[in-house]
Amino acid sequence: MTPKLYSTLSGVTQQSRTKPHQLRAVCGILQGGVYHSQIKDVEEPRQRVEEELDGLDQRVIDTASREWRRRLRACIAADEGYFEHALL
Repeated sequence: MTPKLYSTLSGVTQQSRTKPHQLRAVCGILQGGVYHSQIKDVEEPRQRVEEELDGLDQRVIDTASREWRRRLRACIAADEGYFEHALL
């Protein structure tokens, strides 16, 4: 894992209590690692995603997972209506 990626992941972990979209943050981190240079063949993106996932701190994944469950519960409670305001 590159120092820049590690720094980004550390920031995501530290901000997890205040940022509502951790899953998006993790996806953004993965995209940055996967598409940092030109893709040579069809197999390469899968390999890069696996490498990036292996490098992720488990705490980042756990935080994103907890946040996603919280968002799903809010969506269900709102009967699939608008629920973003309830997450703040």
